[in-house]
Amino acid sequence: MNKAAALLLVFTSVLLIFMITGTLLVNSAEGNMMPLLWYPDKPDTTPPQITIYSPLPNQTFASTVILLNFTVTKPTTWFSKTNYSEDYMPGTFYCVGRVVSYNYSLDGNESQNIPAGDLFHLASSPNETLIFSSNLSLPIGAHNLTINLECQSGYYLPFEANWPLSVTFYEQSPVLSFFVTNLSGPTPPSSPTFPTVPVIAQQFSMPEEQVNYTVTQINGTMWSKIDGAYPIMYAGKETLIPMVYPIPPETNNISIWINNSQLSWSNFTETNPKALHHTGIGDWSEILTLVNVGSGSFVLRIHYEHPLQVINGSYVFLYDLNIQEYLSAACNSSVAHFTIAMDVNYTNLKVNTVDPETETLKPIEYVTLGDKNEVVKVDEVSEFGKTLPGDLLVSFSLAKMNDIGTLSVVFAATSVTIVAVVVAALVYWKKRKPPLAHSELKPETV
Repeated sequence: MNKAAALLLVFTSVLLIFMITGTLLVNSAEGNMMPLLWYPDKPDTTPPQITIYSPLPNQTFASTVILLNFTVTKPTTWFSKTNYSEDYMPGTFYCVGRVVSYNYSLDGNESQNIPAGDLFHLASSPNETLIFSSNLSLPIGAHNLTINLECQSGYYLPFEANWPLSVTFYEQSPVLSFFVTNLSGPTPPSSPTFPTVPVIAQQFSMPEEQVNYTVTQINGTMWSKIDGAYPIMYAGKETLIPMVYPIPPETNNISIWINNSQLSWSNFTETNPKALHHTGIGDWSEILTLVNVGSGSFVLRIHYEHPLQVINGSYVFLYDLNIQEYLSAACNSSVAHFTIAMDVNYTNLKVNTVDPETETLKPIEYVTLGDKNEVVKVDEVSEFGKTLPGDLLVSFSLAKMNDIGTLSVVFAATSVTIVAVVVAALVYWKKRKPPLAHSELKPETV
């Protein structure tokens, strides 16, 4: 072997090592179970009706502390009834409008916005009413009052990012005048009769959830195995609720349970191609299951597995939180506990949240456990009335000595052996005697 051939062999062996053992990037996504939402294809900005029961027009109070009491009745057009709702929950509606917050203007001065605790939700009646009460401390004299509502209408456009889309609009009551006199003044009229309509509670709440990941290799392929447990409280009247769950490509081994009973499921996107869920790393299919809730609380559990795709330098997986439908004034926070078991040697770990609107990344605190940091734990807190942290995005690279699959290890070991042999050959080349002349060559003895 001449020197040029030896150097070429060394270069080829090293290149082979890099080709086999190089690390690659992974995209995958999974998320919380969501109630199946039937949004119209355009927003409905029909205003709700504001009815003020106290104070009444031109009412006189002999106290400087009065009761503000009013109701908001949603229009029937806020309740969507589509073929989907008839297929899965006949006779039910989906409320696509909601009251986000309210404030009151008193003598030209606006109060702070007060969250209404209202959600997009399933309903069996298209005539639901919210009731609000508050005490007002006022000086003696004439006063003018106006109620201001901030409302929101959800809608859906096929293949549009960040659905459901929504528009915000506002409604205002007419100006109402009343009077506050001193305590020795005339007797005020009898107290008005207030409505007995109950305050609408949130339909779903989930104070915490547990999501366990296992990242491992199977027959040379990287896999992610997910086990989620979701304790859910339900305040609605319907007993059979359709729920959808976004899944990454090529997901298999899917199992869903409510309490200890296994549920059947179907691929919702196969039958409804427009039913795609947008995430920061792509649009994913959805599976559908019908949940017989029975009592007001239940535990959903789901297991599924999927191979990790490989693209460019780091492994990445995303958990789509979908927590907004579970937050309200009555249940104002939810904690997602993530436990990630890493059955591979990794490096360059990064844990971020993804803003649902801008899709920008923000680091989130995490801890690692074990001698080799083989367990990663993250707690993500979402709060009602505050900007939600968004989806969880985890990225990492494989450590240099941890190759992708057993076959890669074999090739790498073989390549190293080749390099060693070539180096030994080069050393021998330098040490051996000068070659014999052609006339001195003798045949070998067999």
